[in-house]
Amino acid sequence: MLTLRQRIFIIIGLIAGLLSAVLIYYFLILRRAPSEEQVPREEPAEGMAEEESAALKSGSTLDLLIPVSTEDAGERYARQVARIFVERFGSYSNQNNNRHIDDVMELSTPSMQKWLKTKEAGTGSPYYGVTTLVVASRIESITDTVASVRVDVQQKIEEGGGERVEQRSGKVELLGSGVGWKVNGLYWD
Repeated sequence: MLTLRQRIFIIIGLIAGLLSAVLIYYFLILRRAPSEEQVPREEPAEGMAEEESAALKSGSTLDLLIPVSTEDAGERYARQVARIFVERFGSYSNQNNNRHIDDVMELSTPSMQKWLKTKEAGTGSPYYGVTTLVVASRIESITDTVASVRVDVQQKIEEGGGERVEQRSGKVELLGSGVGWKVNGLYWD
């Protein structure tokens, strides 16, 4: 004969086992992906090419390949270099030991590196800091060796316990080298 404690453990074990079985059944069987009859089909838009329309009707997403961007890889790379340079150089504080300049040296031409050395910020107290975020960039002109990228930035300036937000625009001049683009100038409007 089982004691009361043993009977309670057996009953609790059976209830827990049944509950687990029901949950497993629910998640594995009942919650599977909807069948094809349940998935609504999109109707092709007016003016859509025939092959795109056929791909939508067949339900295949691999048949329909639409280019994401018409931008050339070289243009994209030039914009990325300009964006990285502006965000790193434009984000600094009076307590970071000019780390922002060290971060952009390898992205710069030798003449730009000389100019950057003149822009070292002094240390001090109270705290002063700027965080720069490029919100838009576009190619103004580009050849194999020279590019000009327009940037629009938002700067959050923290000073004296308060902060303000400013917008600026500028131009980044790039020179093409054997390994990619190097920044040769930054001109704020």
